[in-house]
Amino acid sequence: IEDKKAEFIKPHTLPDCYALVVRYVPLDINQDIARQQILKTIPAAVGFSSIHYHHRQRPSYDIRFTVRNLEQYQTARELGRLSIGQHYLPLTTFLTGYRLTYCTACWKIGHFRDKCQSPVCCRKCLVPYTNGVKHSCQNDTFNCAQCSGSHFSLDSICPVVKKYREDLKLAVDKALNSGAIKRSTPGEVSRPFQQHANDFPLLNQAKVNSHSAWATSDNESLHSHLKKEMSDLVVTIKSLSETMIRTEKSFNDLNSRIELQHKSTLLHCNSICAIIDTVQTMSRWVQGNSNERSKLKKNIIKSIEDLQKWRKQLDSNKNNESIASISSPQQITTNNIIDNNHNGEVEINDDFSMNSLGQDV
Repeated sequence: IEDKKAEFIKPHTLPDCYALVVRYVPLDINQDIARQQILKTIPAAVGFSSIHYHHRQRPSYDIRFTVRNLEQYQTARELGRLSIGQHYLPLTTFLTGYRLTYCTACWKIGHFRDKCQSPVCCRKCLVPYTNGVKHSCQNDTFNCAQCSGSHFSLDSICPVVKKYREDLKLAVDKALNSGAIKRSTPGEVSRPFQQHANDFPLLNQAKVNSHSAWATSDNESLHSHLKKEMSDLVVTIKSLSETMIRTEKSFNDLNSRIELQHKSTLLHCNSICAIIDTVQTMSRWVQGNSNERSKLKKNIIKSIEDLQKWRKQLDSNKNNESIASISSPQQITTNNIIDNNHNGEVEINDDFSMNSLGQDV
């Protein structure tokens, strides 16, 4: 809990509010047999103890026990009877006796531990504890803190405790008779809380300087300011996203045009090489004899076919470039640069027709 280790310890005993008492158990019935009969009816019963009344002669005794299961406890209370042997005995709730005011440090009655000035002592031998030393009693006998007798300090056989209980009972009876306190009967429903108009009067607002604990107005203005900043940030992110989309599209278009220009450049290079080879072949054809001319004629025809094929590819590339330049007029086209650099050297026009040359040959 809050980065601190916590240990949960189950209580050794249940509180008296879950205790029941079987009344008037005959003395001829053993306590073990009575306990077994109770467990058959109420399996969740624990903590059995017998109650004997020494101050009055009775041919019976009572058995007190607690119930660990709430459903079984409520069912037993509704029944109100329990069968033990051949007897159908009453079953009632345990009425707590008058509490003793005693100290768990010195084990004397009349005060609590927080008001005691004595050191903490052993409840059996009354020897003070020593810090860091495990205590062990020297003798197995008890020592009473009230009368120094050989019994537990809060035992009912102690004469001081008896006298204290008698005085406490007389004081409680006197308070009950005078109406100072009221004892609730078993099964009585407590009166629900009712608030009257004058029980909790309102404070004078004129004299009370109320301050907002959380500075609500400042928080509202801060919240509205943050909300506006968030909305502006969302708009900026959307605009950046649209800009990135447009930029990506422009890069894609530029990449496609670069690829097209690369293909056109390769075609230009191939055309120039073919023209050079054709010119060299024609030069050898002019200077050669008739046998060599027939061989060179085939090479010239093949070069003319290659040039015509590359011309068609260049025309298609030019058409694609013109379409791309119309779709994105801001981009710089390369058709004019190519035409200006080569000055129409690659294209075969009507001034110099290879087909007519081949026919003349």
